[in-house]
Amino acid sequence: MALKFQWMLNYGEESWKQFVKQHIMSDKFKSYHPKTQTEFEFILDWLKEWGCSRTAGLGTHLPWDDQFVIESLSDSTIYMAYYTVAHFLQGGELDGSQVGPLGIQAKDLTIAAWNYVFLGAEYNAQECPNIPEEKLRKMRNEFEFWYPMDLRVSGKDLIRNHLTMSLYNHAAIWND
Repeated sequence: MALKFQWMLNYGEESWKQFVKQHIMSDKFKSYHPKTQTEFEFILDWLKEWGCSRTAGLGTHLPWDDQFVIESLSDSTIYMAYYTVAHFLQGGELDGSQVGPLGIQAKDLTIAAWNYVFLGAEYNAQECPNIPEEKLRKMRNEFEFWYPMDLRVSGKDLIRNHLTMSLYNHAAIWND
């Protein structure tokens, strides 16, 4: 056994937990079976800290510490948002070797550009100097049409990790 540094997400943080708990208790959340609902309620009270990083394997590097890769359970809860706009950015090649139909270069996709598309932030030409608002608006419209998380079909074995983490991570990013 070895003690190693790892980045953690604090799913037990009270205000975050209560936000998710209010959602699963609301009429917006339907689990389609009472036992599933009970399981979500249980896991919200049980889940505390969870490692969100690892040092080996494929994946997305942590933006603030590139020696770590985002642990797959954390990474896999929101990547579907990218699928809603990928066809605009990738020219039919998954490796990024071709620019997509909007002509946007990967290097030009700033945090401000992604905030405009995914979070509905105001357009800032100074922070998105190489991407006209019209192109980002196309991406935003596509995201807003396809992404509402209004249905998730999965196995019950994922309630205690992936599905609950997905609720937390969506609440943290899109907490409307």
